Amino acid sequence: MRSLISRLRYATRLLLKSPGFTITAVLILGLGIGANTAIFSAIDSVILKPLPYPDPGSLVQIFLTYQGKENSIDYPDYLDICAAQHSFKNLAAVSDGKLDLTGWGTPERLDADFISASMFQVTGQPFLLGRPFTDKEDVPGGPLLVVLSERFWRTRFHADPSIIGKNLTLSDYSFQVVGVVPAQINYWSPCDI
Repeated sequence: MRSLISRLRYATRLLLKSPGFTITAVLILGLGIGANTAIFSAIDSVILKPLPYPDPGSLVQIFLTYQGKENSIDYPDYLDICAAQHSFKNLAAVSDGKLDLTGWGTPERLDADFISASMFQVTGQPFLLGRPFTDKEDVPGGPLLVVLSERFWRTRFHADPSIIGKNLTLSDYSFQVVGVVPAQINYWSPCDI
């Protein structure tokens, strides 16, 4: 034990005698540890942890390719694919965008996912409150419905369970709140509502 303490004292004296080397070594070690932590965190969240869906291995995302670039499929094409396909159990459409929330305190621009009703069947995720919208409601000219993310519900509405059934003004349209999904649900993009 005594020799270990004397060796640590000797090493400390050597490091103090050459501060340039010490600072360089500490910075290199710090950068290496930080880079390894960041890489592991990315690999852990993307590769090692399974997606929060009942059968993540059966999920497929489809894009159209035009001039070498991936483009999302528009809604009429999605409906044509649904009608013509026989390979998939369920299909769902998702698109991201922005909506402006007004009438509930400070106006706010929100990131939103616009999804088809079948998304809830495809992902098989539970609801914290309320319900998903149905295929009968998911038609052109149908009711304007919104499902909130847990994070948005907790931060903007203070986890008020009576939010279900209330209307929110989003980009000058009135949407009825029908449900709240758990925090881990994120269909394909970061989303507020």
